[in-house]
Amino acid sequence: MNGITFTILGADQAQSDEGPLIVFYYEAVNTTDDYQEFWYYDFEAGQNGSFLETTWGLVDIPEEFNVNLGMAPGRTLRCASVFKYDPDGGAAGFRISSSDDKDNTVLYYADPRNLSGAPAEPFTFDADPSVPEYVQALPEEVEEVRIENAEFFKDEDGKDTVRVYFTFRNTSEKDQVPFYQNYFYYALQDGILLPMNFIEDPKEEENNTGVEINPGEEILCANCFELRTGSPVSFVVYEDKGPYEKVYVAAKTYEVE
Repeated sequence: MNGITFTILGADQAQSDEGPLIVFYYEAVNTTDDYQEFWYYDFEAGQNGSFLETTWGLVDIPEEFNVNLGMAPGRTLRCASVFKYDPDGGAAGFRISSSDDKDNTVLYYADPRNLSGAPAEPFTFDADPSVPEYVQALPEEVEEVRIENAEFFKDEDGKDTVRVYFTFRNTSEKDQVPFYQNYFYYALQDGILLPMNFIEDPKEEENNTGVEINPGEEILCANCFELRTGSPVSFVVYEDKGPYEKVYVAAKTYEVE
């Protein structure tokens, strides 16, 4: 299904302050040779002839937010989608589909009176020190972008964090442009996207990706990411050419200090 293969693992019930919830668990595998995200998929559920309301953060289910991440080739990620539902109602159906091809779907039906339950093993992010091949093949510097250095520290909440510095150069002939006009980036650890860490006291360089600079000028930028293991961290810069198409520009991998 557009590069990610889904297997629905089962369903469980949870209780929140807003009432009973049904939790659908599923496994996602990146079967391509490129980085993949979940933005191009829809996760929907229905019961008694109506769509169910999606919820976020009402109960403590770590897998629930994994659809906000992305995966390098060959990586697997367990996810969960949570909905308000009627435990005394009919069967609840869950559908994963491609946003641009509703016929390309994975379906699952759960009987509220006979739910299979949550996966037996608690979810964890497994450490994987290998660096994806497509990242290894990229240069650290091109004419427009140069990845500089990284620094490791603990934020104000004690979370392990990495700050990556990179330089953007305006190579256009006459236009003032910011980094974000043409380029984007992400960081990987264990082949899984790292969440950004918006620290309370950011450095000036962290605000520079939106600053317009003149032709021929350079500006130093930075961003912070929250670490989850001690595996190497890869920082990747790319151009977004539309759905399912990224043109990679540069990358650099750092050992965690």
